[in-house]
Amino acid sequence: MPQSLQRIFRVVILYLVFAALWVSLTDPLAYFLETAYGWPKEIETFKAALFVLISGVMLFTLLYRELKRREEDYQQHLMENQRLLDQVSAKNAELLDAYDRTIFGWSRVLEMRNREVKDHSRRVTEMALRLARYMGVPEADLIHIRRGALLHDIGKMAIPDSIILKDGDLSEEERAIIRRHPLFGFEMVSEIEFLRPAVDVMLCHHERWDGTGYPFGLTGTQIPLYARIFSVVDVWDALCFDRVYRKGDPPEVTADYLRSQAGEQFDPQVVDAFLEMLEKEGKN
Repeated sequence: MPQSLQRIFRVVILYLVFAALWVSLTDPLAYFLETAYGWPKEIETFKAALFVLISGVMLFTLLYRELKRREEDYQQHLMENQRLLDQVSAKNAELLDAYDRTIFGWSRVLEMRNREVKDHSRRVTEMALRLARYMGVPEADLIHIRRGALLHDIGKMAIPDSIILKDGDLSEEERAIIRRHPLFGFEMVSEIEFLRPAVDVMLCHHERWDGTGYPFGLTGTQIPLYARIFSVVDVWDALCFDRVYRKGDPPEVTADYLRSQAGEQFDPQVVDAFLEMLEKEGKN
C-alpha cells in the first residue's frame, strides 16, 4: 500500500477508535447521571455536540499534520529535483566546455598546418561576435556564430598539402578542389548534433551577394545572415593582416574595398554596420 494511503488509513482508524471509545464511555455515564442525579435528557444532545466539537478538532489536527507532512515531502522532492537538475546542468556545462575546447583545438591544428593564417580563426571569431552583437543578434545565437567561425575552414583539412601549401598559382583543377572545402567541412561536422546550427557559417561564407560565389551560388538574403556577417569579417582580416605572399593593407584601404564590394560580394547592410562599428571603436 502506498505511504500516502497508509497515512489516510491511519487517520480513519484513529477517528473510528475515538468514536467507539466515546460511545462506550459516555453512554453509561449519561445514563448514570440521568438516573442517579436526575440530569435532564438534553445531556444526550450536549454529549453529541461535544462529540462533534472534539472529533472536529481531532480531525483538523490529524489532517493538518498529514497535509504539513505532505508539504514537507513535496518540498523535499522539489529540492531533490533541483539538486539533480543542477548536477545535470553542471555536467552539460562541462561537456559543452569540452566540446568548445575541442573545436578551438581543431582550429589551431588547421592553423599549424598553414602558418600564414596564424591566429586568423581567433581574430575573425572575436570580430564576428562583436559585429553580430552590434547588429542585434540574440546572445543565445552567438555560440553558433563562434563555433562556425572557428571551424569555417575546417574542410581544408581534407585538401592535400600539395595544394594547400603550394607556392605559385593553382591550376583550375586545384582551384575547383579548394572551392569544395565548405562542402568538406559540412560533411565533417553535419552529423555532430550540437554543431548543426553552426554549419551555415562554414558552408556559406564564400557565397557572394550577387550570386557568383560558391559552393551553391546563392544570392542576396538566400545566404544565411550569419554567413553574410562572417564573410565581411573574414575578408577584412585577410586583407588587413600580413600573409607570406603579401603585406596587409591599411584599414582605410580595406574599408574602401568593402564599400566597393557592397552589393556585389557583400550584403550592403552588413558592410555599413561593420564599418560603423569600427568607426565607433576608433579602428577606422
